[in-house]
Amino acid sequence: MLQCIGDFLTASDEVATQEALSLFIEVAEAQISFFKPGMQQVLVAMVQIASSNLEDATKQLSLEFVITLIEEKPGMVRKKMKDLVERVFAISLAWMLELEESETWTAADNDNGDDASGYEVGLANMDRMAMAIGGKTLLPFAFAQTGIPGYLQDPRWQARHAALMTISQISEGCKKAIGQQLGQIVEMVFKYFQDPHPRVRYAAINCIGQIASDFSPALQQGYHQQVITALVTAMDDFNKGGSREVQGHAASCIINFVEGMQREVMLNYASGVLMKLLELVQVEHHYVREQSLTALAAMADCLGDGFAPFYDQIMPGLKNMFANLPSETREQQGIRCRAMECITVIGVAVGKSKFGPDADQMMKAIHASHQAIISTDDTQASYIQHAYSRICRVLGADFVPYLAHVIPTLLESAAQDEIQDFDDLDLNAAQDEDDDGSINIRTSILEEKITACGMICCYLEVLGEGYAPYVNQSLELLVPYVEHYADEIREAACTALPLLLDSAIKALGTNGQDHRPFLLEFLNKVLDPLVEAIKDEEVEEVLQQQLQALGDIFQKAGENCLSAAHQETIVVALHTILSGAIDQRKARAERNKEDAEDLDEECMESQQEQEQQEADTLLMYMQCIGELIKVQKQRVLPLLEKTLAIFLEMLRPEYSAPDRRLAVLVLDDVIEFGGEMMLPMLPMIIPYFLQYVEDPDDGLRQASAYGIGQMAQHGGPQIAAQTRPFLDALSRVILAPNSREGLAVHATDNCISAFGKFLQFQTAAVGELGAALNTWVGFLPVTGDLEEGKAIYNRLLMFCEQDLNMVLGPQAANLSRVMVALTDAVGTQAVDVALTQRILRLMHGLSAQMPDAFKAVAGQMNQNQAAKLQEMLSHPPSP
Repeated sequence: MLQCIGDFLTASDEVATQEALSLFIEVAEAQISFFKPGMQQVLVAMVQIASSNLEDATKQLSLEFVITLIEEKPGMVRKKMKDLVERVFAISLAWMLELEESETWTAADNDNGDDASGYEVGLANMDRMAMAIGGKTLLPFAFAQTGIPGYLQDPRWQARHAALMTISQISEGCKKAIGQQLGQIVEMVFKYFQDPHPRVRYAAINCIGQIASDFSPALQQGYHQQVITALVTAMDDFNKGGSREVQGHAASCIINFVEGMQREVMLNYASGVLMKLLELVQVEHHYVREQSLTALAAMADCLGDGFAPFYDQIMPGLKNMFANLPSETREQQGIRCRAMECITVIGVAVGKSKFGPDADQMMKAIHASHQAIISTDDTQASYIQHAYSRICRVLGADFVPYLAHVIPTLLESAAQDEIQDFDDLDLNAAQDEDDDGSINIRTSILEEKITACGMICCYLEVLGEGYAPYVNQSLELLVPYVEHYADEIREAACTALPLLLDSAIKALGTNGQDHRPFLLEFLNKVLDPLVEAIKDEEVEEVLQQQLQALGDIFQKAGENCLSAAHQETIVVALHTILSGAIDQRKARAERNKEDAEDLDEECMESQQEQEQQEADTLLMYMQCIGELIKVQKQRVLPLLEKTLAIFLEMLRPEYSAPDRRLAVLVLDDVIEFGGEMMLPMLPMIIPYFLQYVEDPDDGLRQASAYGIGQMAQHGGPQIAAQTRPFLDALSRVILAPNSREGLAVHATDNCISAFGKFLQFQTAAVGELGAALNTWVGFLPVTGDLEEGKAIYNRLLMFCEQDLNMVLGPQAANLSRVMVALTDAVGTQAVDVALTQRILRLMHGLSAQMPDAFKAVAGQMNQNQAAKLQEMLSHPPSP
């Protein structure tokens, strides 16, 4: 094959050479190992072609092959071919010099017709190479004197521009290595904010913007004064004889930078930045005005209600701009869109009290603009939908009257068909391949459809039952979309389903109607398509959302909501997900064995990221199957035999802590909701729970402690014999050093809760209850897991109400601990209204029964506790 390319080049037939190179790339993408026997020879030839004086297309294809190799075999390249990285970097950097002076250079950088320029290819290569091999290998070549530093000192502006754009491109892929010298690189870039050539200044600003995104919030925390000062100065570039493009890009950089800024810090710069942006908004230059409007919105988003003092100065001008600017050209539409976006983002930031009076006026103006749209590719449509949703978030339930104007057109947008017939092509279409040939997708319609589906979710989240009139129409639209080809649409569709169910159930309840007929119809319509989509899903993020949606549907539908057929279908699908995850692990282990010589530390780090995604999916799986067990209880357990066998296997110590935690969490639900059918499983799992409640992993300890508590409550006589070992293990965890610090506190609080359950449900096996109660009360207070705290304090009050003297112990030794724990709990999420009333009754009773001891404890409380106690005593409890 390589000889053929040589023959074509000898014959000066570059067309044939390019076709041959394209075939090389196709083979490399499909099976790079095909080239392994002659890899070195092939690479030498490709680099020679890329370094030659042949046509650009030929050189670019040859380097494309090399980049493909780097992407497919990064470990091998890092281990054995570092010189290849050096050559590719040098060639790509040299190609980035291919820029010419242009009056419209912001557009020229990104629009060179069908053929990619050397600059564009070089730029893309930098990003691809960095993402593939990382900074440990790339940075020594990038920052060698012949690389970025040398180019920065070159008198040619193209060279300095290329160096700065290269830093931007490799920033994300080299994040770890660049982070170790972030300060030096930032200082290096700052120098070129003052470069004599505007395109170099533009590139320096672009570099800071990219670094701000890739290293947020580290850059913002360490360099906010330098960056903001430099950007505000750059926003004056044109006024000092410079460039509008530089001005606009400085405003654009503000957008990136403030995303990682803390509100309190940004408030110190707000006035200066906002006044400068307000000045630029008035500039009659499309790029400057557009970026300044978006930067204003970003500032509002960062400042929140801290934007309110500037509202009256800024909002009238923005409203006037939106009302009076025509929308005949795409540029005019773009400015109107940014103004609309800015106004509504500010509205969300300052809230209903400030924006409310303007909201109705803006709704009318936006609705008029929406009705005036006549072209299918008008850029305003998507912005309008987002603007409506922001105003909805501000107004909440007060937005419901506007739904009649908003939802019908929203559903029309979501229902559009983006697939285009060949007889009706336009320029704004992308081609995709299917089994029968080509289809054409109108990307503008697809984008509008994606936005519309997302907005449906927004309205459901904000309005709840207020959306009910549109539930049935939305269901008809969205159910087929759970298997749509676009990831965003599949995700939005499955997210909306439980929200639609919740909206309808609440509305029917408000109207005094029985929701069960609707629920049955909903489940029959939704479950089969959703379960089929889950079985077929290949994108981890979408699968996670689908599993979340299915679990939410179970939760909202309630106990015994599933028919036998649906129950079986769901169990099979969920088992397929679990089996698939295990098969992925096995396949990865086999690939690692085959590619052992090409694997390095960075390959394994990359695999860890993939494994984390898979772990996140399994966590959603666990939550979903947990909700299934909660609603179906003993009815579903026989069908889960194969699945539970996998989780029992995952309890073994050789599995990772996250795997064991996942298994324990699933088994926690089985113990809690499985009834008598879970009892035969207890002898198999008790030893593991005893062991893992003392595991070094905080999450595994917490899950095990929760399960032990459920065993105490539901395990009956089988647990009685294990009571003492369990109580001893729980005590060791609670009393361990650092048990109340960091994430450990959640495991500790669950241990305290489990200990209390043994006192309540395994009383006979505990021994002397008074002594055990004394020990348990000594473990209080609960400081981390407030949900578990609610159960603990309910249980404490139950014991107090049954036998107060036994709880307080001899000479009321536990009085201080009980009073302090309950006083601290009042007013937190650990105590609801009913529990607060019980605490009030107890405190009043203690004050009356043992006034001297009560006053003595009260006198030792801190100021906050004493104030809360006094407040409780000033209000008599409800009868």
